[in-house]
Amino acid sequence: MIGKADVSSLTLSLNRQQEAQRNYINALKNYWLSYYKIRRLTLYDFSLRTSLANMFDYSHGM
Repeated sequence: MIGKADVSSLTLSLNRQQEAQRNYINALKNYWLSYYKIRRLTLYDFSLRTSLANMFDYSHGM
């Protein structure tokens, strides 16, 4: 296969690789955004297994 690929197939494979990298980065971004949204909605830290409700001062209307 060495030396038998033409420029268009190399360009196509490079474009597919770049698209796969972008898709991977977007998937990671969406994962972490969803994780912190769920954490904010539930007021629970899943990694520490503790409630986040004590971080808020409810007596002052926050």
